[in-house]
Amino acid sequence: MKLYKIVDAINAVLEARDEFDEEDLRAELAALDLQLNEKLENCWRAIRNFDSEAASLHEEAKRLKRRGEVLKNKTSRLKAYIGFCVGEGNDWLGPDGIAGFSWRRSEVCEIEDETLIPPEYIKTTYAVDKVAVKKRLKNDEQVTGARLVEKMNLQVK
Repeated sequence: MKLYKIVDAINAVLEARDEFDEEDLRAELAALDLQLNEKLENCWRAIRNFDSEAASLHEEAKRLKRRGEVLKNKTSRLKAYIGFCVGEGNDWLGPDGIAGFSWRRSEVCEIEDETLIPPEYIKTTYAVDKVAVKKRLKNDEQVTGARLVEKMNLQVK
């Protein structure tokens, strides 16, 4: 039985308690309570498994990202090494006609001193300091555009 149906069944039994004798009422509630506990324990297990798998995937993603950065760095170093050995501007084509290296011209803007750049070329990002706003709100101070909201969060032990 689904969790919400178990809860509905318990509520239905409690609403119709006058139709049951004491022993049948206790037996029915005990059976439903057993089902509810089993279902909640299974939900707890599922949550723990999901959390564990999510953490594993997060760690694997970090590991793969580091591995990707290592490979990009190896590529950059190998390209620089080839450029040093072959010489800038000298193209190379392999004997099979498939493999090869060539040079192309590009432009890059290099910033020598950021403090000398005019303000119209500076990007600025703004972020709300939620910790400071919350601290003010907890001290009964008003902060326009913010309010303190109390929420209930399910804790999985």
